[in-house]
Amino acid sequence: MTLKEFCKNNPQLKAPQLYYQSLLEKIRSMDLKALDEKLHSSRFLMSRRSLVWILDKYDDIMNDVYGDFKRYVFPTGSAHTENERPYTKEDLDKLIDDIDDINF
Repeated sequence: MTLKEFCKNNPQLKAPQLYYQSLLEKIRSMDLKALDEKLHSSRFLMSRRSLVWILDKYDDIMNDVYGDFKRYVFPTGSAHTENERPYTKEDLDKLIDDIDDINF
């Protein structure tokens, strides 16, 4: 995959106006097809807008440093809800003292 094809396949990335020689040499050694697959497999990486940042973090991206984290799912039927008593309104009202019954 060429850099032009990579940029066309990832229109969210803003390409620089000028490529430095060191960056061009680094791009030649990259597997842009594999990088493209990594980009499209991660919501975080797809939200990045800088092509230079993506290219700079190439090694980390290929080693899955910038992959998506699994979101925490709250367990259903946890110990708290399993052992919780079903209180009625009357039960809860009995727990509250009437202000008129309190001796100051």
